[in-house]
Amino acid sequence: MAARFHRTLRVIDADRGRAPRILLGITFVLITAWLLWFALAEVPVLAVTNVGRIETKRAVHAIDAPVDGTVTNVLATVGKEVREGEPLVELNVRAETLLESEERTRRGSATATLQSLHAQLASRRSSLEETRAAGAAAHAERTAKANEAEEVAQLAEGDATRIEKLYRNGLVAEAEVERARTEARRQRAAAVAQLAGAASLRDELKATEATRLAEIEQLRSQIAALEGTIAVSAISSSRLEHDIEQRVIRAPIRGVIAEDFRVRPGAYVEAGTRLSSIVPDGQLIAVGQYAPIDASGRIHVGQHASVRLPHMISTGFLRVTGAVSAVASEPRDGFVRVEVRIDAGKEKQLAHGSPVIVEIETERCSPATLILRSIGKRL
Repeated sequence: MAARFHRTLRVIDADRGRAPRILLGITFVLITAWLLWFALAEVPVLAVTNVGRIETKRAVHAIDAPVDGTVTNVLATVGKEVREGEPLVELNVRAETLLESEERTRRGSATATLQSLHAQLASRRSSLEETRAAGAAAHAERTAKANEAEEVAQLAEGDATRIEKLYRNGLVAEAEVERARTEARRQRAAAVAQLAGAASLRDELKATEATRLAEIEQLRSQIAALEGTIAVSAISSSRLEHDIEQRVIRAPIRGVIAEDFRVRPGAYVEAGTRLSSIVPDGQLIAVGQYAPIDASGRIHVGQHASVRLPHMISTGFLRVTGAVSAVASEPRDGFVRVEVRIDAGKEKQLAHGSPVIVEIETERCSPATLILRSIGKRL
């Protein structure tokens, strides 16, 4: 029995010596693996900033009041998707509408008067042409009669001259000479009367034509004045229509209303007053503001990046990935602007204006290198 117990004790002693060696071997392997990881493994080095926000690639458009006026209706609310040109706010246009109606009425009356004057002008021109034609015919007739009377008078005077020669030769009586002279004087008087009548008719025709031309010129002046009045009225109407259109504030682009309108119906706004803003449709980007010492020489276009933002308390943080798309060459307000392009399909999880934490992977190096760098910085 003693021999058996002795052998058991030796087996137990042997087991006790093997356990430390196994434990020592496991510890050595773990330390060796950790040292290899510490010296050879690569871990990402991140440039992190809490000063970041989500923006659209296209600039946000402000909605301003273009003119002074009283708000009569607000047609859009925050978060509503709107089309380009869709009415958003209406201002009071009663005064401009009344003035435009007055101009339209005045222009209609002037147009009717203008049509009447054009009809009178056409009538006067037609009458002038008829007068000229009739006058030319009458003058031609009078001239022909005057020429005929001149020929008759010349014949009578020739006869009187021949009879006087015969009288001097004693071939005819003195009474024949007197009759010939009387006839010649009568025919000459008739010829002179015809010529005077032709001249008088010519003067009368010229006076009538001058009167018609004066009437036509007066009508032309009235027509020109009315046309000017109509043109000025049309310009005034266009200006009033433009004023009316400006009092309907429309969406400058397609997008989503980003903030609640700062006015309500009945409020008076001045030109240039900021009413709201529109976030345009388009790609979203994350913008991080980095200190120059963290960005200079470290952050470059194309580097992998991730964006974190508070989502819900129950789910912690929402993270989306992307890549650096732009790095400002100069700091502004003490920060360097870095833009991160969000990977496709991830934009729907984000909203314009959301604050975010931007993390950019600047390089990969071993933990040993990181510790040596930290020690170097402290020294």
